[in-house]
Amino acid sequence: MKFEVAHLVACLREMAGTFTATLTPIEKSQYLSTVVGTAIGSSLYMPSAAVDIPRNFFLTTHGERVNNLLGSINELYPINIDLAASIASNVYLARYRLVFEAEFAVHMLGHLATCSDDVVPKTISDILVKVSEANDSMALLNTSRAIVTAVETSTT
Repeated sequence: MKFEVAHLVACLREMAGTFTATLTPIEKSQYLSTVVGTAIGSSLYMPSAAVDIPRNFFLTTHGERVNNLLGSINELYPINIDLAASIASNVYLARYRLVFEAEFAVHMLGHLATCSDDVVPKTISDILVKVSEANDSMALLNTSRAIVTAVETSTT
């Protein structure tokens, strides 16, 4: 993915100018740095197959490019480079896990479902909240693992 630094900085400036929330300068910087990190981590290509150490793959494949990009952005619009780099790495690694680790995808679906009915119907979301509130999360996760294992076994 090609990043247009000038366009990205223009978007940051526009976003910073349209805040309606009352944020301190530090909070605004953290928010914008998180947005930058998320955009970068969401845009980098993934390996075509699972790798032994995903963090090392990220660092060797994308690390220098991410650091150079963040440096270029920071020259035009000051951001928290360390935070943006950390967020980019975390978002990338979460994407990796969603693609290559079925258990993580099931685990995340549970979290997403309890936050919003965009992922699953509201009735299911309500059930997941009840399970979570009853501290049955481990039972749900263990059941999910068994289901994932059964599906993986039946498709191989």
